[in-house]
Amino acid sequence: MKRVLTLLFLAAGINAFAQKIIVFDKETGEEHPVTPKIDRNYVEWNMFDVVRGTLSFAYGRRVNNYLSAEVDLGVTYKDYPSLWFEGFSVLANIYAGYKGVNHVFLGRTKDAHFKAGVTTGAALKIFPLEIEDYEGFYLSPFYQYRLYRFSSDYGSTSFDRRFYTNEAGLLLGMQARLLWEVIWNYYLGISFAQNHYDYVNYDNSKPVLERHSVNVPHLFAGISLGFSF
Repeated sequence: MKRVLTLLFLAAGINAFAQKIIVFDKETGEEHPVTPKIDRNYVEWNMFDVVRGTLSFAYGRRVNNYLSAEVDLGVTYKDYPSLWFEGFSVLANIYAGYKGVNHVFLGRTKDAHFKAGVTTGAALKIFPLEIEDYEGFYLSPFYQYRLYRFSSDYGSTSFDRRFYTNEAGLLLGMQARLLWEVIWNYYLGISFAQNHYDYVNYDNSKPVLERHSVNVPHLFAGISLGFSF
């Protein structure tokens, strides 16, 4: 027995996930409300974090039609922009907030041995115009922690050094489903980072490890990819 199903309209329910599709059965003349399956979970990879020597993945949960929440976890290796800016005091101060050749915290030295660190964070995505199948514009307050670890030798003295940052900011972004149902996420943002770093200074010609912190604003943009399920 062949049935022809016609979708009539989408009715809003009590909450964001109570939307129903009314299915009309031409053969029986009956209408049947059906609640469609909506993907509430997603995973996301921020490809631009690779530039900062970070490989991390985020897990997100759709709370309602206006809000989703996510957490991420990953590993760090090198903060490459810090290496590129080393030796250029103006750029270094803008990016990381340190001064002077002896004050670099990620020295581009031949005896630097980089080690794996950790990164973790959390964010909210607020969709003022509702989420349309994970598509639309959003605002996202976020927090991110990154730890970079390495060691370096100064003569016969070896130092275990680290750089870690606590960063909080706000993103303006847009999500869209393009090829292969992938969620493409384009964003730009501003953040305020509290950087803590170790550098080697010299006291009476003897290398001494010193630890400092500085607050630095950042502007950035990027792209991430995700899948919902």
